[in-house]
Formats: sequence, structure tokens, C-alpha cells
Amino acid sequence: MTRYSREVTNMEIGIIGTSSIGGTIARKLKAAGHKIRVANSKGREGAQHFADEVGATSADMQGAVDGVELVILSNLLPAMVKLPTDRFWTCRCRFSRWSQQS
Repeated sequence: MTRYSREVTNMEIGIIGTSSIGGTIARKLKAAGHKIRVANSKGREGAQHFADEVGATSADMQGAVDGVELVILSNLLPAMVKLPTDRFWTCRCRFSRWSQQS
């Protein structure tokens, strides 16, 4: 009897952001057998080429999150304000430089 189960459940996953990090995550998860929906700031048509390349479904922002089991946000902070507010919490982040004092 094994201690850990090796059973894998394929999930439906929405990924917002298809650049280097989001694209890599989409490729890896698709290769693992998951159903992937991708969206980016250019809309459904803007994500279509990438979706075809990896075997995912192209969607708009709303379509990428509706009915999925997991949503992965992989976009720049300024693009976060364009996300549907009824689906995501919004926050305002303030960045400051930390100076090291001796």
C-alpha cells in the first residue's frame, strides 16, 4: 500500500496573461492534461494565436474565469485594474524603495 496517491484529476484552468510566465504555465499545465483557457489584454482574438499554439481555448477575461476550477493571474500590476471587478478583489498597491541604513 502506498502512502501517497498518484491519482491526478484534470482540471479546467483559466490563465490571464500569455507572456513568458503565463505562457509557460499554460504549456506545462496543458502538457499535464488539463483543459486550459487563456486570455490577455488584447481580447479573445489577441490570445487566439497562442491558444492554437498550445492547444488551449482562447477567451476574453470573463470567459477565462467563468466555470473554471482555478484562475491564474499572470499579468503586470497596471493591467490588474482592467480585470472584472465582480470576479476579482481590487487593491491599490504602493511601492516604495527601501533604503538600507547602517
